[in-house]
Amino acid sequence: MSTTVGACGGFEGPGAEEPLEPGTADAALNFDGEEFKGWLQVPALAGATSDPALCTDGGRAFLAFSRTTSGLLYGVADFAQGFSSWTPYNTLLPRKFGTSPACAMIFPTPTERHFITVARGSTDPLNQTDRRLFWSQGRWLAGTTANPPEMVTEWAPIDSNTYASGGSPAIVSRNDKVVITFLADNGKIHAHYKDPSQPWSDRKDGPDMPAGWTAIGTPAIAFVENWVMKYMIVVLAANSNFTQFKFYYTFFNGTSFVDAVGGTPATFEELPLATTPGTAPTVDSEPALEYESTQLATSTLYYRVGDFIYQTSGLVYDFGTNGILPIRGDVNKQFRSAPSVVGGVPYDQGLHQVLARDSSNRLWHIESQNDYLTP
Repeated sequence: MSTTVGACGGFEGPGAEEPLEPGTADAALNFDGEEFKGWLQVPALAGATSDPALCTDGGRAFLAFSRTTSGLLYGVADFAQGFSSWTPYNTLLPRKFGTSPACAMIFPTPTERHFITVARGSTDPLNQTDRRLFWSQGRWLAGTTANPPEMVTEWAPIDSNTYASGGSPAIVSRNDKVVITFLADNGKIHAHYKDPSQPWSDRKDGPDMPAGWTAIGTPAIAFVENWVMKYMIVVLAANSNFTQFKFYYTFFNGTSFVDAVGGTPATFEELPLATTPGTAPTVDSEPALEYESTQLATSTLYYRVGDFIYQTSGLVYDFGTNGILPIRGDVNKQFRSAPSVVGGVPYDQGLHQVLARDSSNRLWHIESQNDYLTP
């Protein structure tokens, strides 16, 4: 679960078909009948809204970010299930934001961890409209207690483009290279990348959607290894009258959009996650995506169906042939957000972590058990 995601924003809508029944094919995370442990409640944040962001690079600790109804961003840290207070991630003259945040960890030091947070702006500190994409580098002090995330660099624009309804970013880091992806107001996919100690790239244009489908909301992104060794991007798409929803994927090689083998032009291909080929699955949120390389060497896709977060795994993008399972289907938390996920980083022994918001605006975190794939 490279961080995305977390960054999925605000979509809700019914699809056309039922999701795959649990156990209909050959790969979803599972462990003795329950693939994940119990849900851990994150302390409440007054006025919290939209989709949360999750990031971590160490065991028994994570960061969560959330936007409030006033447009302000807040962060909280967990250390061994002990939480810091929610702290404004802003300056004394705060900037407000119009999308959910996204975060990704970058180079750590022996005493502190570092991360980058991104979001699309709403108003500047003087309350003037400013809808560019912004980023900030922060730090998270290591210690024996939970220390809240701290801002190191002021919010700065990534480029001069503005977005009225789009611009909700997903982010991932690998070897300290950071890539963000997002949809413009017209549903066109774009990306920026940032190499260590370098400025952000200019905006990179992605492929067009297939005829009759429009990408919406927030994409998901993860670096996928195996034979691909590229950033995989998944988007939620709607048909012309918003009665069916599907997932489509494309790839980014670190500097430009490409196909799976690195050629051009890049294209969007459908993820076949429905019981009837060619139809749309039931889906009620944007996706989240992660890749775990140390044990299963698989990518895992997450999304919300009704009150539950579902997940399915595959070697790269073969989710449609594999089982789809709800996370703790025996416990109904009435989730209303898209999930935010991290993969390949254990909390205890499991290598998959998920964060989501319920109908009462409470955040819940969960980790996988000792992981293996199951029918």
